[in-house]
This record gives sequence, C-alpha cells and structure tokens, in this order.
Amino acid sequence: MRGLVREKPASLPIEHDDVLPDFAPLGDLENIEWDYRASSHSTRGHPLAPLRDVLRAQGLPDARTVSTLEDGRRVRYAGLVICRQRPGTAGGVTFMTLEDETGFVNVVIWTHVFDAYVRAWARA
Repeated sequence: MRGLVREKPASLPIEHDDVLPDFAPLGDLENIEWDYRASSHSTRGHPLAPLRDVLRAQGLPDARTVSTLEDGRRVRYAGLVICRQRPGTAGGVTFMTLEDETGFVNVVIWTHVFDAYVRAWARA
C-alpha cells in the first residue's frame, strides 16, 4: 500500500535500562549561566548573586550600598551593563546603567575615560 511507513529495525541495539547516569548537580551559578545561554535571563537569580561573597571580599559593594554613598564619590563596582547611551547632544559623554542582584547603578563616563578603556579592550 502506498503511503504506509514500514517499521525498520534499529541498526544498533537499544537497552532499556532505567539506570540514569550519576551527574553531579549544578551549582547556583551554573544553573543561572545555563538559563542566560538559553534565554538571556534567569528566574533562578542574578548572575552576580552567587559571586557576592567573592566581590565583597575584593571590596566591591552591591548597588544598594552604592546608592547610600554621596554623589560624585569614586567607587569600584561590578555589575552587568543593561543600558548604554551616548547621545549626540552629550559631547561624547557615555551614560550606562549597571545592574546587580540588589539594584541599579547609573554611571557617567567622560569621553577621555571611555576612549582610553575602549582602546584597552580592543588590545585585549
């Protein structure tokens, strides 16, 4: 009969064990990384949350702490860039919004600083 598919025997024998491989469970950061690779976000947490103790040990505050500091103070901070703007009316100044698990940090980057680091990133 035309249009019927005949079952073809498997070329390799398939064993039907119910034994699953024993993989080590993923850590928090690994779960979040897989989520970001698949969909560019995660409902399991922020990528910096599992790293907070390491960042704090390096003297890097979270966004909540940065928001309590006086304006204009220099601070080292680690966050994900979620927005970058360089409007034509800003004279080359770049504005960025960085994010961590506690909030946002708005940054103003003067032209000479941005240009110096763009060149450094290009060499890396």
